[in-house]
Amino acid sequence: MEKNFYFKHDASAFSDAKLMSLIKQEGMTGYGIYWIILEFLRMQREYAASYVMLSHLSRRANTSSKRLMRIISDYDLFVLTDDYFYSPGLSERMAAHDRVVSSCRAHGLLSGPAKTLNFTQSLAQPALPLHQE
Repeated sequence: MEKNFYFKHDASAFSDAKLMSLIKQEGMTGYGIYWIILEFLRMQREYAASYVMLSHLSRRANTSSKRLMRIISDYDLFVLTDDYFYSPGLSERMAAHDRVVSSCRAHGLLSGPAKTLNFTQSLAQPALPLHQE
């Protein structure tokens, strides 16, 4: 079973000027490819991917590597470095998400021993009688 990866996005993404430009040039297929790229980045370490992955990703998106690279590079939706690319919007959203997850994990780790201690202390105490005379 594959792990379920979550990411938050704006319900108004469709109205973003950069995405409107992408849709005008690439059609709704281009918009779908954009979301495939984001979903792919969400599953990567640091939410970034190497250009080496483009041929794999283009096969999964059922498009050409050339079109995929055009969507990544021509609409100012992604940041490109010499070795990899990423979405600044996804990175920001995931940083906030990761902070919440880390906080919950830390609180869970702290509460575990306290719950165990309370449970063992309650076992050590004698039971109260149901009816007192």
